[in-house]
Amino acid sequence: MRRIHTIKIAATIEPPPLMVDSVFDAISEYIENQSSETVNLKIPIKTDGWKYEIIRGRNIKDLVRDQTYTKAEERIQKYKSNIDMSDEDVAKIMEISQDKIDNINLRIVNGRDSNSAEWDDKSNTMTFFVDPREESDDKSIYGDIRHELRHFTQRYLSMAVLGEDEGAGKPSRKISTPEFKQKSDVEEYRQHSMDDSEFYTNLGESIERGQQIISDYYGRRNGKSPLGDMVKMIMEEDYFFNNLKKFDQGAKKFNKATSEFYKAMQKAYENAAGSGII
Repeated sequence: MRRIHTIKIAATIEPPPLMVDSVFDAISEYIENQSSETVNLKIPIKTDGWKYEIIRGRNIKDLVRDQTYTKAEERIQKYKSNIDMSDEDVAKIMEISQDKIDNINLRIVNGRDSNSAEWDDKSNTMTFFVDPREESDDKSIYGDIRHELRHFTQRYLSMAVLGEDEGAGKPSRKISTPEFKQKSDVEEYRQHSMDDSEFYTNLGESIERGQQIISDYYGRRNGKSPLGDMVKMIMEEDYFFNNLKKFDQGAKKFNKATSEFYKAMQKAYENAAGSGII
């Protein structure tokens, strides 16, 4: 049985791999066909082979289904106490609930200054913007998909374990900065790092970058520098940590991120070097 407290950092784990592949295939086909129209697709929620496929001895999809139907029934009863609801109204609510259990929405849009993506929890939708002038970069596209589907993972795990649409993957109240919301303006991009919903997604990506550096340096290159020096160097060049340091309110988040980062780098070192702590 997986320890349920790990849901607090749900955003740092990989989203279901089959879903990442499905979204990637759809976007790749769109780019290959040089489509110019906006496309709206349904991507099935596939949890087969995912590390969180089974929670508390049950399939996560069954847990989400139970919790989603319970929430839908609660909404119906609340609405009925205030307004007259037809059978068609009830059926529509249940249809929307069923769709959230089975699929996410993928919207592919042609036109923006660069390839980019965003996730919207309310509509259960990932939007990917394709710049027709930009050369397709599979690694970058995969990175965007994994980042946005981490937000799906936050909501999905939260519903399965907590019975709520949000809560997983958010920083604790002690380090939360609810006054910051990410902006679309490039000049305000630093606030993306301060947005609570982005904290663990950004940290997860910083950890992945660091793990790759540690693995390469101590593994393939047989590096000898002390691990602490390497980690400090990586953090000094990482945009997420640098952005947190730009805000006084980011100090507690910076300390939490640093702690998690060091632990992850230690594990990466042990895997690469095959020895204990330096």
